[in-house]
Order: sequence, then C-alpha cells, then structure tokens
Amino acid sequence: MPILEANKYALALHTTSPQLGLVTSNFARDTRCQTWDLGRELSGQLHQHLTEFLNSQTWQNLEFIAVAIGPGSFTSTRIGIVTARTIAQQLDIPLFGISTLAAIAWLGKEGKEEEEGAMYQDNSGSGLSTWATPTLREQQLAIRTQDSAHGLRPRYGNSTQ
Repeated sequence: MPILEANKYALALHTTSPQLGLVTSNFARDTRCQTWDLGRELSGQLHQHLTEFLNSQTWQNLEFIAVAIGPGSFTSTRIGIVTARTIAQQLDIPLFGISTLAAIAWLGKEGKEEEEGAMYQDNSGSGLSTWATPTLREQQLAIRTQDSAHGLRPRYGNSTQ
C-alpha cells in the first residue's frame, strides 16, 4: 500500500455490528482507531462520534474512504454505507466497499492465530440471521486491502474501475 502524503489520510467506517469502528491512517506511522458499543443507538450517534474522531483532521485532506459492506445488520450497515457514500460524493473522492468476510478471510490467509472476528445472531425479527464481522484490529487491515490486487474494486469515486 502506498504511503499517503503526511497531511493526507484515509478513513474507514465499520457499522455492520453493534459496534461503530472508525480508523484513520496515512499508512505510514499515523493511524488512529476507536470503537464504541452503540447497539441500536448507531443512527443517533454516528455523526457525533465521526465529527469528534476527525476533529484534528480536515475534510480536504481526506484521500479516500473505505466502508464495511457486510454481511451484518442491515440497518446499521446501510447507515454506514450511506454516510460514507455521501461524504465521498461531496468531497469527490474514491469510496471502497470492503466485505467483512473478505477482511476476516484475508487475516486467515496471513496465518493469524488470534481471535479475528465475532459471530452474531439475531432472532428478534421474523427469522434468525447470522453474520460475521471483524474486530477492531481487522478494521485497520480492511483499509489496507482496498486495492484491486486483492480483488476489491472501488465502489464510487474518481479512481480507475
């Protein structure tokens, strides 16, 4: 992964589980990660946490966005995707969709022996749904595996498709 200029950074959003995960990185030494256990409060708190998390950086220095596209909770995943897409459209920057299962599989390929993700089940609706999602450490990896060499393509933006 190429290193971004010192004042440029990438942003990753993870909303497919009960946790909100945010990561910024320039792929050199400046990487920040944070998660919040929001549960069903994601829609009401995402923008506040995103604004506070990015407080030390400017929107103009954002180079691209990566967003977890699931599988996961439909509503929270959709909130994350729409938020990322809106920001990418307004700033005219690339947006990359990252499969949570692909991120977990990539970690397995790397031979990691630690816990790499979590499984969730939800039977509160009309049926039972199960999904897997990476933990915070994997969210940082997800923005590093966004290039087409790994089979992932940009979902929106001015990059080559």
